Amino acid sequence: MSMRRALFALMAPLVLSVAVAWGDQAEDTFKSVFGPEIARVTQSRETDDDLDLAERLLKTASQSKEQGRLVVLLLENSYALGMKHPKGFETAYQAARRLKDLPDAPPSAFEKLLTVRTRQYNMARGAEKSEIGQQMVEWAMEQGEAKVLDRQYEEALKLMRQAMAFGPNSSRRGFVTYRIRTLTEMDRAARQAAVLKEKLKEEPTDEANRLRLLQLYVVDLDDPEQGTTVLTRDCDERYRTYLPLVQKDDQTLADTACLELADWYRSLAESASQTARPNMLRRAKRYYDLYLDKHKEVDATRMKADMTAKAIGEELEKQAESLDPWIDLIKDINPKRDGEGRWTLKGGQVSCADTMSVGAPNLSFPALPKGAYDLQLEISASRLRNSYSPPRVELLLPVSADRYAAVILNVESSNKDYIYEESSGYYYGGSSRRYVPSVLTVGKAALIEARVLPMNRDNIEVIVYINKKPHLSHKSSLVRMSPIAAARVKNAHRPTMLIHNGNITITQAKLRMVSGTCERIGK
Repeated sequence: MSMRRALFALMAPLVLSVAVAWGDQAEDTFKSVFGPEIARVTQSRETDDDLDLAERLLKTASQSKEQGRLVVLLLENSYALGMKHPKGFETAYQAARRLKDLPDAPPSAFEKLLTVRTRQYNMARGAEKSEIGQQMVEWAMEQGEAKVLDRQYEEALKLMRQAMAFGPNSSRRGFVTYRIRTLTEMDRAARQAAVLKEKLKEEPTDEANRLRLLQLYVVDLDDPEQGTTVLTRDCDERYRTYLPLVQKDDQTLADTACLELADWYRSLAESASQTARPNMLRRAKRYYDLYLDKHKEVDATRMKADMTAKAIGEELEKQAESLDPWIDLIKDINPKRDGEGRWTLKGGQVSCADTMSVGAPNLSFPALPKGAYDLQLEISASRLRNSYSPPRVELLLPVSADRYAAVILNVESSNKDYIYEESSGYYYGGSSRRYVPSVLTVGKAALIEARVLPMNRDNIEVIVYINKKPHLSHKSSLVRMSPIAAARVKNAHRPTMLIHNGNITITQAKLRMVSGTCERIGK
């Protein structure tokens, strides 16, 4: 080992500790310690010293348990040096990937990853090329859905087209094609909406333009929150009547209001484009289900609503299955890797008893959804021996890379069920109308279906059915959701189940993406 390398190795841990202690001095620390070495290799015509330094910077970053500004500087410079020669592409790739995975990753992180991986893809052959291509398909789709959250439909569309350029395999090609078609329409609608919004500023009384703008927001973009911003007393009566109801909590709606909303959304679906139709039908199905749950009298109106809901459900299921089939999660579960507590996998079932003295047993399902998704679980819970306290099931549902919602389900208890969001230690939306009586029964199997719909940063919806009946729903913005970093389990970035004061058996666990991509853990 040269004197320079030896000195570098000795100083690296010290530099990292100093940077952690004085995070605001990371820039100065990096320049004083690594600046001369970077200047030396940059001025040299040789590339070996660039690649050597790139590897050392990457190694130094990897030695840090912290993820502050100094680590970003180490990785960015490792990437820049590695990109100077094909021999350094692998180092550049590792640096870019680590950079992308940082909690506060810079906006350029994915662009760096895409650039180096594209060069590796162009150089690769055979199986290696196919493997890199499929990886880039998933990454491009993931980033595309992140752009949708920010309502950046044009950027999302570009990323989806990049995903297609990398040659998705047969199981993903149809889904990518569908998202390209959907985002093309959403980008077009967003552009038209922007033009109409400007026209309304000039001519606020032009109700024809206002109606068209409402249609774009509510139908083409499935963004009712945006629609409410352009409502006036003189605009179309249907939008003026129904959009405020859409914003209300489901529990406060009368059965007649649910039926009217269902019929309205179904009528919107009839005239919607093929890409917007599924969203309108999903909303119609939800309100029909709410009506059927609230309206107990068996009359002609109820029977008609029931038939309509079933027909819509069949259409939606047929489309979803053709695009992205269900993923069976049970067979991929590894109790040691995925669970905390005494979880066992036997005969296609996962079981656990709450025997932890601190915390609660929890199991993170082996899938990382990145986008909108459905989760379907069949469980049964029982009391602990010599315990009179009722069991409680908690389901953590990620809604983005760094936020989640929690569903609280009590078992044969007078305690109420609810969905909560917790930000910076505070609870939001604690109104009693969000609380519903528990329906789970000790020792009896129950089917739990959760749909997570992160439409955009201002419109996050979580909907829960139990035994095919609506049970809970929650609407919020992304910033108000619970931060994953503050979760009480190690894998809250994945759908996770906790059991408090009881035993639980999971006989079925399935996940299906509505939009976006899903990373399979252990695959």
